Amino acid sequence: MANKEAEESRTEVKTRRDVQFWLDVVMKLTVPLGAIVAALLANHFEQNRASLELINQREQAESSLRATMFGQLIGPVAGPKEADKDIDPIRYAVLAQLLTLNFHEHFELKPLLQDADDRLAAYRGTLLPAAIQQARSNLHQAAHRVIQRQIAQLWEDPVAKCTPAASMETTFQFVSDAELEEAFGQSSDAGTFLVPSTSLKTFVVSSPDCKDTLSIVFDKADFASERVHVLITPAAGSSVESDYRFDFDLTSFAFPFADNALLPDGNRFAFFIRDVSLLDESTNSKIMRVGLRWFPQNYYPPTERPTDYKEFKKALGGSGK
Repeated sequence: MANKEAEESRTEVKTRRDVQFWLDVVMKLTVPLGAIVAALLANHFEQNRASLELINQREQAESSLRATMFGQLIGPVAGPKEADKDIDPIRYAVLAQLLTLNFHEHFELKPLLQDADDRLAAYRGTLLPAAIQQARSNLHQAAHRVIQRQIAQLWEDPVAKCTPAASMETTFQFVSDAELEEAFGQSSDAGTFLVPSTSLKTFVVSSPDCKDTLSIVFDKADFASERVHVLITPAAGSSVESDYRFDFDLTSFAFPFADNALLPDGNRFAFFIRDVSLLDESTNSKIMRVGLRWFPQNYYPPTERPTDYKEFKKALGGSGK
């Protein structure tokens, strides 16, 4: 019995010594380990701070560059003392292109582009007609690029099933040569329609949620100026009772973010000229594609701001409080 108690006593003493040993080791390692952890944390925060400063510096530099660029571009066009009176029409068009390509999300530039195109069309000076035509083509191509950029930023909403079929985007094709229309009239794409040149035809298109049905009539397609007349009214049988009428001339300078229509129930859509392509150089036959794009629900174009921030927050999934 005494031997057993002595053995237990020695075991207890040994355990205490082991515990004391490891406590001493831990105490000795605490200071250097703490210093290492503190150094790592400090380095991490320093890297984050440096990254944020670098991002801020880049944003400030970019903002300063864009502000300087905007001032230099807009000065010759809309500067004091009517600085644009004697400006070369091609240079004027190039300045308009640069403004559009770099600042299309911030300003409505349709009047400027239309003015530049009208100046080129009315020019009767010493410049060669081919140079003027190329400048007009470049101006329109820049507008098409901006339209593609803006459409690419819109996301897709679920599309309901109804008659006529609903879709987020619909394309209407115009052919300058009536003899070529048959080749484009048999498109396999359900969202693409041919607009006949011989007679007025009414197209009926539903919104993605099937609440609105548009009755669309096109007239006076001008392939040289890239222009077409559009008349839009509510179609018979629309699920939402509303009265509206959109009657306008559509040009290549109508950008979806600025030139769009808001319906009474909140649905928003935009018409735009996607492109104008040459089909046959010998006959100068062309095809013009016009797009109709519905905006996603709860979408606000960059040129607009929500008036009710509580509703806007609810739309984004918040409580709205």
